[in-house]
Amino acid sequence: MIIGYATCINHGTDMSHSMRTMKNAVDCGYWTLYRRDPKVGLVVDSKPPVAPYIDFLKSETRYKALEKINPTAANELFTQGERAAKSKREKYDKLADK
Repeated sequence: MIIGYATCINHGTDMSHSMRTMKNAVDCGYWTLYRRDPKVGLVVDSKPPVAPYIDFLKSETRYKALEKINPTAANELFTQGERAAKSKREKYDKLADK
């Protein structure tokens, strides 16, 4: 089974730059690259985030639309999303250390 982040024209992504968008999702921590190796268990392949999470969100139409409609709620949800992404990454890192 493969679970992945895929760009979409409805996200406001220039589809000729899909690989760059996917890399940006990983670089900010929006998406974590990991795999299960039967010999060693969970392996986290992506490095810790190096780019601002919020910048990635603001690059996608769906998040820009929310921000335009309700900036206060958008900011709160963006912050919650960033915290959730960090928490998930920490969980994967701990599982990978076992």
